[in-house]
Amino acid sequence: MVPSGSILTYQAKGTTSWFPSESDIVQEINVDLAQAGVVMRDYKYVPSAQSMVASVDAYLGAPTAYQFTATLQVNADFNSPQDVASLVDHALYTVTGTLPASTVPNVTIPGNAAATTGQPGQTAVVAGTSSGEFDLSSLFESGVNSFALLMVGVILAVVLIVAGKSRSII
Repeated sequence: MVPSGSILTYQAKGTTSWFPSESDIVQEINVDLAQAGVVMRDYKYVPSAQSMVASVDAYLGAPTAYQFTATLQVNADFNSPQDVASLVDHALYTVTGTLPASTVPNVTIPGNAAATTGQPGQTAVVAGTSSGEFDLSSLFESGVNSFALLMVGVILAVVLIVAGKSRSII
């Protein structure tokens, strides 16, 4: 039982096939939680797309991993911590298009110390190139589709340059 006033730590990992903004994610979660009597006190959203190449991949639709952690306060009684986690899972699914793997590692019941739920905590998402520098190896690791798209763009640019020079001669 999770009584009203309890504080839960929610952690989730998932992937998304597009690049939602942090504000889109938080707004959707807050709307869904408000309807159920849950308040998000604080959160941390960490996308794995931290390098420039990974960000471009994510923007073009390559799967991108993320980790989301939030401190939630319930203003109604719930049967289990997983009921609250299901609400956040649904909100994340609505924004990202994929259902995350989530856990609630601890619950603090009003007037008591934090109690573990028996669920494990999650480790941090492994990010790509964190220095922000262009790295050819990360280009291949982050997605063949982006590399192919880049090559098509380069070939198209060369064709347009050659076509432009041939017209200027005539």
